[in-house]
Amino acid sequence: MLKALLRHKQTKAELQLLFNEFIPHLNGRVLIYQEIADSYPASAHIFKDYISKVEKMKATFTRIIEDFEEMNPDANPIHFDD
Repeated sequence: MLKALLRHKQTKAELQLLFNEFIPHLNGRVLIYQEIADSYPASAHIFKDYISKVEKMKATFTRIIEDFEEMNPDANPIHFDD
């Protein structure tokens, strides 16, 4: 799903707006996982892994924004046949 969304974004600003919509939901997940881990200490290691995955995803969003290169839609594509 993320790949399909990224395919249609052309500027860093559009991409940042998209990721800004995801971040509150991811933060909500972290809060839920922390509450469950605190309530059920025997299962805490499972939820710590989930929290780690969410944090990695947020870091990936930041890296995607930093690495994003805006392309001019009028630019000529590369011709490999020449």
